[in-house]
Amino acid sequence: NPGNLNSGAQAYSANQFDKPVAAQSQVVNSKLLSGLTAQQCGFGNNNNWLVGGSTKTGTVTLLALANASKEIVTVSIDLYSNSGKLNNQDLKNISVNAQSERIIALSGFYNDGEASIVVNVKSDLIPIFSFLQESEVKGAKAIGVTTTSGFPLLKKQLIFPGAISANEEEAHDSSKNKDLEFEEHDHGSSLRVITVGEKPANGKVILLDEIGNRLTTFPLKILPKKVFNFALPKVDTERVTVLVQSSEPITAGIFSQLVGSNEVTKDFNWLSPSNQLGKKFIFATPSEANPSLSLTNYGNAKQVSLLNENGNRQDIFLSSRNTKVVNLQAGQLYQIDNADGIFANIAYFSDSFLSQYPLNFSNNQNDKIWVSLR
Repeated sequence: NPGNLNSGAQAYSANQFDKPVAAQSQVVNSKLLSGLTAQQCGFGNNNNWLVGGSTKTGTVTLLALANASKEIVTVSIDLYSNSGKLNNQDLKNISVNAQSERIIALSGFYNDGEASIVVNVKSDLIPIFSFLQESEVKGAKAIGVTTTSGFPLLKKQLIFPGAISANEEEAHDSSKNKDLEFEEHDHGSSLRVITVGEKPANGKVILLDEIGNRLTTFPLKILPKKVFNFALPKVDTERVTVLVQSSEPITAGIFSQLVGSNEVTKDFNWLSPSNQLGKKFIFATPSEANPSLSLTNYGNAKQVSLLNENGNRQDIFLSSRNTKVVNLQAGQLYQIDNADGIFANIAYFSDSFLSQYPLNFSNNQNDKIWVSLR
């Protein structure tokens, strides 16, 4: 069921296992915001990790907390940056009223200059919906906006199917790692990662092409409770599957920018990791910017079926470690059959827009879906 939320915004919803599912998108063009932001609207969690955001000059990072229940929810927020964990009592025991939303500007909590951010949102017995929005303005021109939702778990292996690869001609050599110094990248794609235990995390980042061939590998070494950014090397393909393996549980996100020929950023995006889908999965595509679906299989070879609301069926064979990119119709409901073990992302990618998000649902299924547009 398509719904017009406000000018330039669309939401689409369906039912899966008698629970609502939805997707939403918003095209914005103003002095403060410009670009396309899209998200699947998932279920709430009691523990959310959000990778994205910055406090550098010209950026605004907002944390949206949404409570769909009929009771007040108490939330505690932990912020991590390249300097470590921020201890601030103002972020503890935050109340979110029943069936309401609370917006927190994160830049006001940092006084040590520019910082890259990872956010951990914990609620009491009632799951909370959390969204992170980052926007940037250079001079008087808005150059991009992105929204990301929370990832519920820290894992030793993270998968990003079909991530948009770097736009720049020469990426920073991430393998040198500059003695673990923080690096800020103005163009291209980068990986932001954190481990929050007591031990350093050692591992590797692997970039794979669509048929599972290894394009490049670089080592991963990060100190606990500090945020690190690594530029992804330039490769000769538009989409790559990024596999992050670590000795300790981590969370991560991939930042990509759409850069024009005059090196002016047109839009940017934060992509969260993907969880494995269930046997049957229903999703919606908002009516913007040529949607496509990336499917990655890390199990045994299998065939999945993609059906849209008009009854059209497409059978897709996925060998092991195989990624397929399928073009979709905008404003449609889709169903993937035999999808168990598959990782998936939706992308909206054009000359003017860049937005990408994973098809993820948690095990904590609420009776309500919350759409947050800012």
